[in-house]
Amino acid sequence: DNFCKVIGGSVGGGIVGLLTASYDASSESSADNTSGITSCVNFGHIYGSYPDDSGFVGGIAGMIEGYVTTFACYNLGNITCQNGPSGGIVGFLNGVAMIASVYNIGSPDNAASFGEIAGFIPGNAAIVNSYYVDRGYGGFYLNKSTFEHDIYYAEDISLLKEREFVDRLNKDGKYFIFDEFGINSGFPLLSWEVVPVTGVQLDCTSLELTVGSSAQVTAVVFPENATVADVAWISDNPSVATVINGNVTAVKAGTATITATTVDGSKKASCKVTVRNKVPKFIDVKDG
Repeated sequence: DNFCKVIGGSVGGGIVGLLTASYDASSESSADNTSGITSCVNFGHIYGSYPDDSGFVGGIAGMIEGYVTTFACYNLGNITCQNGPSGGIVGFLNGVAMIASVYNIGSPDNAASFGEIAGFIPGNAAIVNSYYVDRGYGGFYLNKSTFEHDIYYAEDISLLKEREFVDRLNKDGKYFIFDEFGINSGFPLLSWEVVPVTGVQLDCTSLELTVGSSAQVTAVVFPENATVADVAWISDNPSVATVINGNVTAVKAGTATITATTVDGSKKASCKVTVRNKVPKFIDVKDG
């Protein structure tokens, strides 16, 4: 993935500038004839500065030729191209190249020759199951391909934040996931972008307090690099003990169980709290 501003010359892209591959008829292996960009994302601003009209700029790739597939990618970065066609995903898509299961949110600073998915499409290149937000530019700037493209647009950007959209992207396999916790401003994430929680543990399993006192209980979420490591706290008997962000306060004598649950609801850890009344202190007073 790319988060940085990219300044290109004749060919510029968030992931790759130029990617080309030819077909090897002598090879019996399909792997030898497969090149591509898969499961990539660009957040950075892509800037093309070529002085004439032969430059190509794309959110994922500047130029793709031959037997290359761009699959399960998305672009959120804006695109500036002083001259030449630019695309939200690929600037120049040539030969038998293909774009499949992608979406573009990034907008152009120069709309003169911009396509939401691809800029220029000659040859037999194809675009399938691809999506963008309708801003009046269309899925491509110039299309000379004989292929009937499978491109869709959303009139409202909020439609690209719904679960149904994720299902559409995943019609050829599960590569995208719903942004349940707002990590990606609601837009679908690639599955590798989220590190799931595997467990949660408290620093104590039992706690004794007297009425009116309090103690802090700490929850540790595993793994350490979990994408969403927050937990929600609850007491099963708040009349005895309450808990706010792990801080347990004793209310009256009795027992309660406080539980920390990961925000995805998949993992839990508990601590039993016993609350006792305060023991009165007696002072001996002697006459005389």
